[in-house]
Amino acid sequence: GNDSKIIPNKNSPIRMDIIGDNFVEIVQVTDISETGAGIYVPHSFSGVDTSKQINAIVTLPGQNSFKTKGSIKAGKDSRHFTLEFSNLSTQGKKQISVYAQSMKK
Repeated sequence: GNDSKIIPNKNSPIRMDIIGDNFVEIVQVTDISETGAGIYVPHSFSGVDTSKQINAIVTLPGQNSFKTKGSIKAGKDSRHFTLEFSNLSTQGKKQISVYAQSMKK
């Protein structure tokens, strides 16, 4: 497993849709690895139960979306959070790896 964080290119951002019990949020990904992603929420999360797992749809530039689950962890302030992946699929890991390789070029 490769756990180095990949910072997305500003011109081709990573899209992430977070689906909770009573909300859907599209967030900006600040970094991603096989263990999780740093996310930026412009208006901060409110009413999010961080003890519950949430579903997420991750769309890496130039690739198909993949679904995953994870837990939201607090970040450095009220707008930055970490989504720790709980059961990233083999396909998801492969896509992050392909994305990492493309970013090294």
